[in-house]
Amino acid sequence: MNLRPSAPGETARQARGGRQSVYARFFKRPLDILMVVTALPVIAPAIFGISVCILAAGNGPVLLRVSRKGRDGAIFRQLRFRCVDMRALEMPPVQGSAALDAQGRDPRLTVVGEFLIRTRLNALPQVWNVLMGEMSLIGPLPEPVRVDRQIERNATLRRVAPGIFCPSELPAYAHLSGKDRKAVAIAYATRVTFAMDVKVALNAVTSALRSQPPQPPAPPAT
Repeated sequence: MNLRPSAPGETARQARGGRQSVYARFFKRPLDILMVVTALPVIAPAIFGISVCILAAGNGPVLLRVSRKGRDGAIFRQLRFRCVDMRALEMPPVQGSAALDAQGRDPRLTVVGEFLIRTRLNALPQVWNVLMGEMSLIGPLPEPVRVDRQIERNATLRRVAPGIFCPSELPAYAHLSGKDRKAVAIAYATRVTFAMDVKVALNAVTSALRSQPPQPPAPPAT
């Protein structure tokens, strides 16, 4: 499946017409549950071990619960491991290279948090969101509750559950701007396929194994 940014006005037509694929309607959700339940013998000990490491690294909660918009605009609490020092929540918000210290590290991150973000393990608690039906393993990234109306989640994206891993994260789209990456997510939501989900899942696994340093994260959410 070749995803491409939609032409102007195309997303409006997509939102008004077209039905989701048979896979999206009948198999995607059961497959999400099957994958998570099958992986629980590995996921559960990993969550326990990471929780112990976060507690040992300093005071503060193990999990952050962040309000996000999901399918049909429903608001849910997205779970993630806390990766920042609690004192960072009081720091002025900075982005890009301004957030890095002389060694190229983000001083807001704990040592454990830096590893979790690099390996994407900070998103591991979101398997609970998947089990609850609030998220899918693969899908468009969930939108913050408070967003500018011009970039608000459109009707096409609301048709599907947001995902832990997004098609716009594939290497083929790494050069795209934020606006074009969102167009890729809209193209995915227009026609969800098993082949694309497998491709995104494999990319997530290989990226975690390579443990490539991420871009400086956005200001920590409370």
